[in-house]
This record gives sequence, C-alpha cells and structure tokens, in this order.
Amino acid sequence: MAYGSNFEQVSSAPVTIALFTDTDLAKRARKIARVGGAKNFSEEQLQYFMKNLPAEFARYNEQQVSDYLALNAGLVAMNLILALTDQGIGSNLILGFDKSKANEVLDIEDRFRPELLITVGYTDEKLEPSYRLPVDEIIEKR
Repeated sequence: MAYGSNFEQVSSAPVTIALFTDTDLAKRARKIARVGGAKNFSEEQLQYFMKNLPAEFARYNEQQVSDYLALNAGLVAMNLILALTDQGIGSNLILGFDKSKANEVLDIEDRFRPELLITVGYTDEKLEPSYRLPVDEIIEKR
C-alpha cells in the first residue's frame, strides 16, 4: 500500500495505524448520538446529532464533505501523535500511500475513506525536531 521510502518505514514499524474517515456523515452523527448520547447528552444535544447535523450534512457538496473529513482526520492525527509523544513513543505521519488499495487490503467498507498512515514505535536514536518556519513567516499580526 505504501510506496517509496514510506514502504520501508511501514514495513519496519512495529505498528502502523491507518486512519479512515466515515463518508456517511449523517449516519455517523446518528451513531454518536445513539452510542454516546443515551447517557451523556441532553435532549437538545440528542436532537442536534439526530436531526440538525444530518440535515446540515445533506447540504454539503462533494468538496465540503472532503474538506470536513480531511480537517477531522488531521485533528485526530494531531491529538494521537501528541499523546504518543507524551508517552515517549515515536511516530510519523505518512500521506504517501496508495489510497485506492487501502480499503481492499485492510478489508474495510468503501464508505470509509483512507486519509493517512501513522507509523509508531520506540527508537534508541536521539531525534531532532524537523525544521519549522519561523512564526513571523506564517502569522501576520494586524
């Protein structure tokens, strides 16, 4: 599934996480309400997940759905990588893989969209942070 140098990294990593998003946004919202909401949500919150969100998602065009899924995948990946780092576990986010084969290889329903891979493991090497653009080059204060 992975190619180039990513193939070697995925092959040698003790763990590789494949992150998928659920393209059926309305169904996902209703599942969140059923599973998590029964005990924890107010009636207003249940209404929001069961009716309001599905109605809003129905109005999304293909690009809006894609943007929504990618943003959520990024947030999940960021939090997972931060949690792993906090535990002293190394990780690397990989976007370079054949997404067209991911569902078949991993036997995952087509409604779930492959987003990224995260290789996970420990290392004996002292790792240096990768280069980051200076803050003043990416943030404009007005």
